[in-house]
Amino acid sequence: MDLGYKTLNNLTSKDFSLQKQAAHLIVDFKDVKAFKILEEKSEFIFDFIKDKILKNLIYAVNKDNVLNLFDFMKVYSEDFKDFIIEPLIKYNSEQIEEKILNLLETGSDEEKTYAVHFYLKNKNEKAHNFAKEYIKSNYMSLRTAAIKLLYEYRDKEEFYKALKVIQSDKDDYEKMKAVEFLAAYGDKEGFDPVFNYLKENPTNEIIASNLLSMKDFRELISEDNQNTIFGIFSSLIWNFPDNITFEEINYYLEDGVLDYLLESDNDFAGLLLIYTKEKLEFAVSDEAYSIDFTKNLLQEAKNLIHQLNSMTDYINKDEIITISLNSKNKIKILISLHISDKNQKESVEKLALKSDDNEIKIACTNFLKEKGILESNFLSELEKTVKNETVKVLINSFAI
Repeated sequence: MDLGYKTLNNLTSKDFSLQKQAAHLIVDFKDVKAFKILEEKSEFIFDFIKDKILKNLIYAVNKDNVLNLFDFMKVYSEDFKDFIIEPLIKYNSEQIEEKILNLLETGSDEEKTYAVHFYLKNKNEKAHNFAKEYIKSNYMSLRTAAIKLLYEYRDKEEFYKALKVIQSDKDDYEKMKAVEFLAAYGDKEGFDPVFNYLKENPTNEIIASNLLSMKDFRELISEDNQNTIFGIFSSLIWNFPDNITFEEINYYLEDGVLDYLLESDNDFAGLLLIYTKEKLEFAVSDEAYSIDFTKNLLQEAKNLIHQLNSMTDYINKDEIITISLNSKNKIKILISLHISDKNQKESVEKLALKSDDNEIKIACTNFLKEKGILESNFLSELEKTVKNETVKVLINSFAI
């Protein structure tokens, strides 16, 4: 792997002695430039290589060079933060405590973030007070670390405030800030209120992803929480491949979701299997998306499509769509529209006319337009059911 810097290339070398030597050079000579490049390239480095790098960097720190780590705090790295934190905890002293506390108060956002992480493992009441201030920071890493520190002190004042916001009639901007807080805080008491918010916004993958930071799929599967699993996964697959990568979807499927869907005697499970297959087929066939697949990932995706093809052979697609179009579950309806064909024309028209949800009305009209089966008399009938003038204009624009 060429990271464009000799010391880093040695750090990722297959030669064990070169790795060790490079790590010592970085720490002993306070090579902040190397650390900055490492952080910038981090997303392109495989996890197992990151683990090896981290272990070597930590190993290179000793009681004589530990203070050099303060120079590296100019660069914050989520992946390599333990290179700074673990040795500072191990070789902790009055001098280190004094420097950390000073950075917590007067340092840059990056330095403050490291300081908060230090106190996540080494409690200090002064740090607790600063955490209350930094949960409002514009620097996300600092804000998240400060929220986690509040949790460590079981300080639930802000937690309960966030719960009230998400259950209130405040705007989505305020509610999304509350979602971020609750996810970072990590108390599972916040899970159900956030999931209820997802049900109101079922295509919002940010809410879905935050829910998984509170409870992952394995935990949800162990609870056999079917509605929650379907609700979260449907939001994620809806946003693939635009906002969610194949690696993420594949990870979730391998983490038990695929087996759970197959074992579920439920029309929603069948719908999600069909939709996942069709979304994957679209992603690998559309050049705008397939270009982002490496050769190996492309083969993995094709293997998964082949697997899903055999898994969905037994599913009556028309029956699943009919059931879903007549459900009250918004995401089920929207997904059904995506996998429907002209045979569902009558069902889609009935749905559009009876639904009180403007997004569903628009989605139905768009479906009919794309399939070339949108009729002017239907548009006239539909317009009578719409109260919002902006939505009326949008629906009528489909006739053009």
